[in-house]
Amino acid sequence: MTSPYALSIRYRMFGTGPLRTRARRPEDETMAREKPHPTPRKTTRRASGRTSGQTSSQTSRKSREAWIEAAVALLGERGVEAIRVEPLARRLGVTKGSFYWHFTDRAELLTAVLEQWSKAGTDAFIEQVEAEGGDPRTRLRRLWALTSKGALQAEMAIRDWARRDPEVDAQVHDVDTRRLAYLRSLFGALDQPRDKPRDKPRAEVEARCLLMYSLLFGNTFIQGSHGRLGRNRVLEEALALLVDT
Repeated sequence: MTSPYALSIRYRMFGTGPLRTRARRPEDETMAREKPHPTPRKTTRRASGRTSGQTSSQTSRKSREAWIEAAVALLGERGVEAIRVEPLARRLGVTKGSFYWHFTDRAELLTAVLEQWSKAGTDAFIEQVEAEGGDPRTRLRRLWALTSKGALQAEMAIRDWARRDPEVDAQVHDVDTRRLAYLRSLFGALDQPRDKPRDKPRAEVEARCLLMYSLLFGNTFIQGSHGRLGRNRVLEEALALLVDT
């Protein structure tokens, strides 16, 4: 049988003190009638960052894209080795727990980075060029304007990454093949002189595709001067040679 002293100690451990009773007073009835009910609180899940009015898929999609975009930016700045959970979390101003809500591990994030690069750097450009229409020359010039002004840091970092990772190298090969195929479809649709042999136009198309694709990336690494002309003027002349002749 538990002693009264032991019961008193047990109540104090939970911060309630010994149970006491007293006679109900008349003012208690008045206070009970006048006291309002507490307002229910809206609960949110901190782990997902979900707020009122947002569905789980909407919040998840937005946060996942933020992680991927931050990883792509860090890739362009410092290379693939810099893509780590902790520095990304600091950049985004969130905890590391947010990362594991959307990704199993770092490898899954790297896969998403490659997918983002493929879509944003290939599919998005092609869709935009095709959406605005025009003849092949117009579309080639539009493609040049869109891609030549883009930031190439992530592009170069992925190609450097591909030199050390066979799987990434295979994905870069696939992206290059798709990009060249689109250029081929445009250059191949340009008017060809009737007096040229049948097999020459195909060789010219391939040469023009390779030259334009090489110029887009190689231009970044060429630091030489063009005298009074300037780089932009020379690039315009190079594009005219590829597209208009």
